[in-house]
Amino acid sequence: MMILNDICDVITCGVAKRPEYVEKGVPFLSSKNVKSNRFILKAYNHVSKEDYLSLTKNNKPEVDDILYTRVGSFGEAAVIDLDFDFAIFVSLTLLKPKKEIVLPRYLMHYLNSPKIKHLANNSTSGVGVQNLNVKVVREFPINLPPLDQQKKIAAILDAADTYRQKTKALITKYDALTQSLFLDMFGDPVSNPKGWETISLVNYGTFKNGLNFGRNEAGVVLKYLGVGDFKSLYKIDDIETLSNIELNSLPSEGYLLQNGDLVFVRSNGNKALVGRCVEVTSGDIEVTFSGFCIRYRVESPEINPSYLAQLFRNKSFKAMMLKGGRGANIQNINQKILAEIKIPLPGIPLQNQFIDRIRAIETQKAQAEASLVHAENLFHSLLQRAFNGELV
Repeated sequence: MMILNDICDVITCGVAKRPEYVEKGVPFLSSKNVKSNRFILKAYNHVSKEDYLSLTKNNKPEVDDILYTRVGSFGEAAVIDLDFDFAIFVSLTLLKPKKEIVLPRYLMHYLNSPKIKHLANNSTSGVGVQNLNVKVVREFPINLPPLDQQKKIAAILDAADTYRQKTKALITKYDALTQSLFLDMFGDPVSNPKGWETISLVNYGTFKNGLNFGRNEAGVVLKYLGVGDFKSLYKIDDIETLSNIELNSLPSEGYLLQNGDLVFVRSNGNKALVGRCVEVTSGDIEVTFSGFCIRYRVESPEINPSYLAQLFRNKSFKAMMLKGGRGANIQNINQKILAEIKIPLPGIPLQNQFIDRIRAIETQKAQAEASLVHAENLFHSLLQRAFNGELV
């Protein structure tokens, strides 16, 4: 049994003192830019060339080194394959494997395996923000098979990971296609270049805030839609995914959701969820909804609820809606804000035509999502078997 310090020339963290950022310069990456086996390069700061040379004088990140997160979503590793120079913040650990005895991609997969993820989660320290100390990482145990076996294991895991990442990308493309189709048929809903009539929702349906559940209520067991469900759901077509709530009695009329209802997050500590919309598509169901939500029920034949659901998922439209939000620390919306929004209203035949096309896309997306479940299960099974000595 060896430890990571035995198989790496360097295991060290990035610079602890935050350098002065510049508008244009050398990228300065942190833990938010590293996930398991991939880099997220949508947002990062820059440092001057002089600071970069100073920060990397002793340990410069190079191709085939490994970056390992130690703050935030700690315990995620990626092999460096970036074609540009960069420096790293203290939230990242840099590992330089001894390539004569360990394959970098094998070591990366090992660090991302369930066994080491569990070890990392149980090895953090610190008051407030937890971190994975470099000294602890150096002591992580590892059994190394011969290089030829490492190559086989890494190749199998790389192929399985490529399969799941391609499936994730396909789902993302379907989401983008939905938004593209909306813009093609209706134009931007904020600037309304096609000149659709604009209406107020309060004239075409009714709003209702959700229930504030008591702690000691018991009696009727009911499914309910809570804010946590909005993280993964855009429509309710399977109530078994929802949690149970116990109430003294069934809620009064209006607190039970119906097919075609739209439910919005009214307030939440996570501002990204505020204003998010879920559509009920599973028929007449006994499901209620949280007091942190607002329900809107269409009561006019001129509006297809599914059209509204897609409208509120448009990024520019949601941003416009949130400009009317209230709250210093917890941003929130309310019925008044939703009622005052001007909604572009194409004719119902065009709305229905759009939804028919969306349903065809969603059928393909559902197949991709089923494939992703299989791909995720396969990858994690292989990952666990690989480091239990069961793969080769």
